[in-house]
Amino acid sequence: MAFKVNDVEITSILNAGFKTGRDSENLIDFATTDNKLIFRVNNVNEVEIVANVLQPTTSDGAALGTASLMWSDLFLADGSVINFNNGDMTLTHSSNTLTVAGGTFATAALTATTINGVGTATIDGDLTFTGAQSITTSAGNLTITPAGGQTIIQAARTNNMLALT
Repeated sequence: MAFKVNDVEITSILNAGFKTGRDSENLIDFATTDNKLIFRVNNVNEVEIVANVLQPTTSDGAALGTASLMWSDLFLADGSVINFNNGDMTLTHSSNTLTVAGGTFATAALTATTINGVGTATIDGDLTFTGAQSITTSAGNLTITPAGGQTIIQAARTNNMLALT
């Protein structure tokens, strides 16, 4: 793009310390550091762009949206990680699997057609099924299939107890 001022054509403006904006407190700073753009609002450097990264200038320094002005969609690549507090807890995607790591996953409600688990599941409270139900393990031979099936099997186990009420 080119524009003319008094018959002088300007095709580019290059300046290592260039800043442009409404005033000195609200601007885009092209910085004296190579490969960095800084966005300043109300005299605070809020967001910066460096090679391949759009980031806040300080940790916990900027929100992505508000309670009333929300983004509509988030598209992430295969292998993406959502990282909370520098790895305290992460959500990682890989090959149709979403992995929660580093903490406790808590939910008020969980709706699913199939839940596959490995390891220990702890339920603090009641486990309630509606519709067709089934709980199955193969190694421990625990099979519960009420709601029409009327099958309850518990293989003999040492020092374990199954209470059905």
